[in-house]
Amino acid sequence: MRYKLAIFAFFLTGFLNGVIPELSIYSQNEEEYIEKSHPKTSVDDPEVLKKIKSYLLPDDHYSAGILKIIFSKRGVLSSVKALEKAGFEFICHRQGRGLLVVRHPLLKGYLLKIYLDIEKHSEWVRWARRVRGARFMQAVLDKNTKFSKYFKVPKKWIYILPKKKRGKGDFPRESVLLIEDMKLVDKQTTRELYKVLWSYDRLEALYVIIKKCGFSDGHIDNLPFSKDHRIAFIDTEYTNKSSVHFEWLTKWFSASKQRYWEALIEQGGP
Repeated sequence: MRYKLAIFAFFLTGFLNGVIPELSIYSQNEEEYIEKSHPKTSVDDPEVLKKIKSYLLPDDHYSAGILKIIFSKRGVLSSVKALEKAGFEFICHRQGRGLLVVRHPLLKGYLLKIYLDIEKHSEWVRWARRVRGARFMQAVLDKNTKFSKYFKVPKKWIYILPKKKRGKGDFPRESVLLIEDMKLVDKQTTRELYKVLWSYDRLEALYVIIKKCGFSDGHIDNLPFSKDHRIAFIDTEYTNKSSVHFEWLTKWFSASKQRYWEALIEQGGP
């Protein structure tokens, strides 16, 4: 009887939180370990490697050999100039956070998120959040297959840099994040498409997926359109959160869709 009550409570909690209870991606022990790790814990720590093993890029992935070539010289992440010399093209550079999104001509169909060697924190924690979040969101989409015509999520993996090729200094970068290229349109086109491509069904689906995933960073820049006219959830660091911000998107819709979106927010869903 006690066992049955525990199972019921587990499923009820998942339901009330808007999270599908069958998903095991958010293991409590794993999440606590990642979130409470010291900001300078090395990715080479055996305990870290054990916890994030499933997040690492498989050795037999086609890009693994290419990344080994790209990072075959020491200090590629030492500066913007070093990245340019290594052949990288810059897509986004968030100077306040030190985060860069880059493309390399050898990496067909993929992008990299990186931090430069000047950063003073362990990047693997942020990569782990993003990989875990992407897998969680994809699992939710897989369980709601009708949403796949509207949305997609990039696959993500952590690639650990060869020790002998890392930068010099007290705390050089140890890893980068490999991301599937979603073939996004530019920011201005996304803003224009937000005015015309949102049907009522798509709006309802967006509300449901944000709520089920606990997607708390729902800025338009994190929900751009791709060339196939699907929305890509590109920043998956903050998922499974109790607080989400539906209102951040309201102003980007057309007037009629704004009213419908506000009604969805007010009534708690479709």
